[in-house]
Amino acid sequence: MLSADAVIAAITPGGWLEKHLPDFLKTEYFALELWQWLGLPLAIVLALVLSRLLEWLLMRGAHKLAKATTASWDDELVAALEGPLRWSLVALLVHAFAQVLLLEGQPRRLADLAVNSLLISAVARLALRSLRVATQAGSSRSTDPSARTHFAVTHRLLEVGIIVVAAAVFLMQFEVVRTVGVSLLASAGVVSVVIGLAAQKSIGQLLAGLQLSITQPIRLGDLVVVDGQFGTVEEIRLTFVVVRTWDLRRMVVPISFFLDKTFENWSRATTELLGAVVLKVDYSADVGALREELSAVLARPDVQALWDGRTREVSVTDADDKTMSVRFLVGAKLPSQAFDLRCLVRESMLACLARHPTWLPRARAESVVVPAPQ
Repeated sequence: MLSADAVIAAITPGGWLEKHLPDFLKTEYFALELWQWLGLPLAIVLALVLSRLLEWLLMRGAHKLAKATTASWDDELVAALEGPLRWSLVALLVHAFAQVLLLEGQPRRLADLAVNSLLISAVARLALRSLRVATQAGSSRSTDPSARTHFAVTHRLLEVGIIVVAAAVFLMQFEVVRTVGVSLLASAGVVSVVIGLAAQKSIGQLLAGLQLSITQPIRLGDLVVVDGQFGTVEEIRLTFVVVRTWDLRRMVVPISFFLDKTFENWSRATTELLGAVVLKVDYSADVGALREELSAVLARPDVQALWDGRTREVSVTDADDKTMSVRFLVGAKLPSQAFDLRCLVRESMLACLARHPTWLPRARAESVVVPAPQ
């Protein structure tokens, strides 16, 4: 059995492993000796197998700890660890095996590049998953649309920040990129031109997203009318908003639209909305009977589910030489139900007019007897 000193000597240049290898395994091919070429695939396979085993052991213990609590967010966080943890272990094991294989020079730099890239991607992926778990946990605990909107916009900002930082750290591994970056940063004029010309619109959209998160003219779930299209705010991104229309289409609207142009928000302060139905009837129509008929319609169970129980008005709003206009004004519980309520009221009042044909608009003619000329 090898002692601790022997193990340490084996993973250092000139150690036991290098001294006791046969000479034919020390033959060099393309900057690596034969035993190193043979050890590379073995090291990768061992790293994959051992990382899988270590991940299973660690995840098993983490799941047991998470199940011991009553909260659900820690179970989701443990589940988010599964992929990134395995690749982090692969990177660490590959780094350890590179020490055993005595890699130097260009092969060592390539191995370090692969290890660092794996670690950067694993950490970034873990950060993105943890951010998603935290956002979902915060949104599920809050029923306030304002808080949910803050969570959504903040999530997008942090998500972009994590991706940008991870990409910057990855690119900084390359000497050429570092040199170009330093050269660009050294020239304030070039940086200002690049930002002013290439990133002006993108930065403006990001700032608009921040302003939308603070002022909140719209929130998730709000009912809005955009360019004559009625819909529900389904998703708020950093640069655009997704509005689901009544016929299940999706409108992708630039976020600056809600800051620069006028739109209707039907659920900004309250979810109640008034709906009006206007019918033209004959002068002989009994407005009092129509008012009673509306009360009977609003007492129906199917209408009760839509009506707010308060607003109920019947008014003669206009009159011309042939008909008078009667407006039936009712209040809906939700803006999305106002259209259905108006349709039910219109259908019922037309049925009432059909039962009283004399109340329907009609043209009148008067015959005048002209005396015969003398």
